[in-house]
Amino acid sequence: MLTGAIQMSRIEAGQLQLHRSPQSLSKIIQAQLEKLGESIEGRNVIVDVPENLPPVSVDPEFTGIVIWQLLSNALRYTPPGSPLTLRASAEETEVIVSVEDCGPGISEQEQRKVFEKFYRARISGREYRVRAWA
Repeated sequence: MLTGAIQMSRIEAGQLQLHRSPQSLSKIIQAQLEKLGESIEGRNVIVDVPENLPPVSVDPEFTGIVIWQLLSNALRYTPPGSPLTLRASAEETEVIVSVEDCGPGISEQEQRKVFEKFYRARISGREYRVRAWA
């Protein structure tokens, strides 16, 4: 797995090469849960991925990185022992992956900034959902 700094450098230099192929999202998710290992112990992690979810055309490494980052953030910024739900659903032309938790959340104003380089949100004290697609 590439480090975050190397990944960011490749993206900024326009050297990111995605190697898309049909992938089982369930397998990518399971691999990331295994990588998280002990950090998810004591958590009720619900994985809600329909059995009939079609394969998705993605780069498995980078999709795995996105899922790992979403789960890592949820673990880092939520109370110990609180539940996490990872969902995937098929829409007309895309598959949506979401991570839901009981963390303190971030304000709407800061939600617009969360994908800026090196940005860290302040905690606002309300529940939220993180939603991304892969």
